[in-house]
Amino acid sequence: MNLTGKIALITGGSKGIGKRIALELASKGVSVAINYGNDDKSAEKTVNEIISLGGKAVKFKAGVEQWSDVQEMIRYVKEHLGEIDILVNNAGIVKDASIVYMNPEDFKNVVETNLIGCFNATKAVALSMIKRRRGNIVNISSLSAVTGNPGQCNYSASKGGIISFTKSIAREFAPFGIRVNAIAPGLIDIGMTEKMESRQKDKVMSMIPAGRFGKPGEIAYAALFFASDLSSYITGQTLIIDGGLSI
Repeated sequence: MNLTGKIALITGGSKGIGKRIALELASKGVSVAINYGNDDKSAEKTVNEIISLGGKAVKFKAGVEQWSDVQEMIRYVKEHLGEIDILVNNAGIVKDASIVYMNPEDFKNVVETNLIGCFNATKAVALSMIKRRRGNIVNISSLSAVTGNPGQCNYSASKGGIISFTKSIAREFAPFGIRVNAIAPGLIDIGMTEKMESRQKDKVMSMIPAGRFGKPGEIAYAALFFASDLSSYITGQTLIIDGGLSI
């Protein structure tokens, strides 16, 4: 698989799943723009890793929930790398609580970052992709969008919205040669699982037929597949990667 010459923007690309997707795309010749919200150190580290491997990368701090920030980011990426061929909407936050105790602002903030951010970035690249009649968009949803999860009504709603958004935009973009797909990861071994207590981890793991948490690379490989011509006849789909948890 060779994607040399392609340009990708990964929102929330400085660490975790986003970082691994950035590294995988870069390894296939893609120039990568790393979007991040606050952690400049992690963004700088990811960019340096890509450059040290012979790739090309830039970083840009922007709140994806802010339309003006996203517009500025797209202008920056175009100036420094070129027109975006691949968009990975990965930026997301979690603010869990039972609905009884959930702060309305926390519900709003999660939806704004996870879902509105997805809309903003997609809208910002849409016209260019349509004019060039090519492009790939990969939206990172969640297993919580499919099954629901207690204490995550905000997160589940935002990620469920991403799946519906993916289907609608896939229909809009298909006539222009642009594909839009989503990935719904289950429990992946990144920062979120590190916060779980050992007993809680063991209980959850016993429910996963594969007997383990997923790895960021397993999500990155799926994103790479969707971003390449290997998936040229696939659009509007959501791939669940959860080790069988949702069976």
